[in-house]
Amino acid sequence: MRSRACHLFIAGDLFTTNIGHNLDNNSCLFTLVGFTIGGKMGANQDAARMLLQQGIGSFRSEEYQEYLHSFLKFERALELEPENAVLWGWRGIVLTKMWLILPLNDDRRALLPPQHSDTWIAAQDSLTWKPALERERAASFDRLLAVPPTTAELHQVRAEHSLWLGDCIHNNLEGRTNAYLEALQSIERAIALALDNPDMWVTRIKVLEKLSRFDEAYQSAERVLELVPEDYINWNKRASLLLWNLSRPQDALNSYNRVLFLAPETDGTQRLRAYRGRGIALEQLGRDEEALESYERSLQYGGSDSHSRAKQLRQKIQIKQLEERTQAHPDDWEAWYARGKESSKQEDRAAAVQFYDRALAIQPDLAEVWLDRGTSLFELGRYNDVLASCDRAIALDERNAKIWILHGLALRALKCYDDAIAAFDRALEHSLSDDSLASDAWCKRGDTLFRLQRYEDAIASYTRAAAVATIGTQQLEWINYKRGVAAIELERFEEAFICHYLEGNFNSEELQNVAQWLTEPALWSHWGNKLICNNDDSYTAAIIVLSKALDLGADPATQLEHRAYAFLKLERYTEAVSDYERLLALKPEDRDAWFNRAWSLKSLKRYEEALESYDRAIALLPEPYAHYHHGSILVELHRYDEALISYDRGLAIDVNHHPSFYGKALLCAIQDKAEDAIANLTQAIEIIATKKSNSIWPYHDIVAGEPRFDLIRDRPEFQNLMARSQEAVNAIFGLPSGFYPTYPSGNRS
Repeated sequence: MRSRACHLFIAGDLFTTNIGHNLDNNSCLFTLVGFTIGGKMGANQDAARMLLQQGIGSFRSEEYQEYLHSFLKFERALELEPENAVLWGWRGIVLTKMWLILPLNDDRRALLPPQHSDTWIAAQDSLTWKPALERERAASFDRLLAVPPTTAELHQVRAEHSLWLGDCIHNNLEGRTNAYLEALQSIERAIALALDNPDMWVTRIKVLEKLSRFDEAYQSAERVLELVPEDYINWNKRASLLLWNLSRPQDALNSYNRVLFLAPETDGTQRLRAYRGRGIALEQLGRDEEALESYERSLQYGGSDSHSRAKQLRQKIQIKQLEERTQAHPDDWEAWYARGKESSKQEDRAAAVQFYDRALAIQPDLAEVWLDRGTSLFELGRYNDVLASCDRAIALDERNAKIWILHGLALRALKCYDDAIAAFDRALEHSLSDDSLASDAWCKRGDTLFRLQRYEDAIASYTRAAAVATIGTQQLEWINYKRGVAAIELERFEEAFICHYLEGNFNSEELQNVAQWLTEPALWSHWGNKLICNNDDSYTAAIIVLSKALDLGADPATQLEHRAYAFLKLERYTEAVSDYERLLALKPEDRDAWFNRAWSLKSLKRYEEALESYDRAIALLPEPYAHYHHGSILVELHRYDEALISYDRGLAIDVNHHPSFYGKALLCAIQDKAEDAIANLTQAIEIIATKKSNSIWPYHDIVAGEPRFDLIRDRPEFQNLMARSQEAVNAIFGLPSGFYPTYPSGNRS
């Protein structure tokens, strides 16, 4: 095994030593200036120094096994120097990481030395493990903070502590930023005391990244490499900054190549990052074949992300080859058809339809192409066009069950339910030799009957679907689930229970226990929650089950919370309000209940009551969405100045809360402030386009249905904004306009 040279700094002087097996895979940077707090340095201090050095080296690797090794090093060092505040600080820091990712399984226990097998760190249940870890973490930080920072190392570990504090603040941008600024202040003080200590600069990189000051972070990475040119972990960090934050893929590529030159084969984590980052940089540079090779090289070190990237890149290369083929041979229908199928795989349905049309213009008698065209049109919601495609396909291949199934789905989407059932029946005529197709047709027939509230007939279809479905498949599980939902609608609870809890096995030895189980309130509570978590067709059944749970004496707060949500999803707002009011009588501090009550009242246009509910929700937890909805109600009440205050309060919490900018844009449009409306709408759309928010609103579609934007709709800059929104949503979802997660859904986002 290749040994790594570990760089130590004592009073600013550099020397190197080989530290052996435990750090072969880590670039270790550690400072010893002022390490001992009082007393003369001796054998214990030397040993503690080395253990701390090794612990930090393990910590820098950012792997959960290494976090555990790091913790154990700090434990051993504290046995030698129990009053060392630096050690206590690093112990607390590594515990923050272990809390997040260390697994509750035997993998962790297997890594522990025997003397730790009966301690809190070996616990396997979260009720013991996490609280104990939190207590240990808090105690470690208390020991750190009890000592005034007089050395570079104490300032550094305080900076790491402030970083952690900032990471823990989620709904207060100002508080989070202040914590990071405090971390920056601490690490600047550390650097002033140890200017040539690379480890201080490494911490400074992390702090500056949190503050989005990437140019300065990059300069710090350069400083580390001036001091330790062979630190391949920092070469990786430098490359990441160049690639993701500074948009310099060629320079990032050079850095990744340097990592691969320096990093030993045994350090799979760093080589994985380098190969994956190298692939991304090459892809950005248009060198796709080399990028694919880099992704494939990374797979030997793990990396599921690389697998998906490699798959997508192969498709991209395939599409490029097909483009060249159609350009060279525009009359080659197979090439156009292949382009359509590749576009479908990429979920670019609109492009797929265009390519299928090119193929059919050359060769119109291809039933399979008409079918694939219809499938893409279905995903686009163009159901009448689906029927036209299916008609052409049926004329060419009447016995193809897949065509009849698609035909039935389109008819059902158009609410032509009887015709849809007839189409599924035709599919069944032509799927006698294919159990999978037959099961699918029976299931979709059952779904259609369910929508007609013909629950007995739906159960009969689901039963036929289950009879020919393959045992142990998700398809069979889903068929049994739907059959159970239909049985609940008929209040045939034993049948429904068998479908949902006994895998539809009506010959199970457990059947004798079903009647007894159905007397248990906890079972009905669990069952109702399970129904809510599945799909829209289950909400009515969930209400039936949760009402039964309430009748049997199950915890009323839980049942009311879930039932109110089901009412809300079904847009039965009056009943939702009633349940939320009963819930709030039991739990007056339930912030989500106040929020969802407000949403229901808003939907009923009971605006004043809704405002009061939002006020209560905001008092319990101020967050941008509550302020946004509060503002939107004030707009409906024509209280525009107050609405503006609500939107600004949301933005004070999160500067990237795009709905608040949208609310301000609408408010400005209403007040004939065209320039301000466009400026605020631009802010909202750019936040999505630059992926500064996890929530995605398709403003091009939202604005299209909002007549209060008519004042500015014809302006060129407004049209450009709508195109920008379309591009942003397509880039994120790979889907056409109109096909996106619907917001709002009634519950808090």
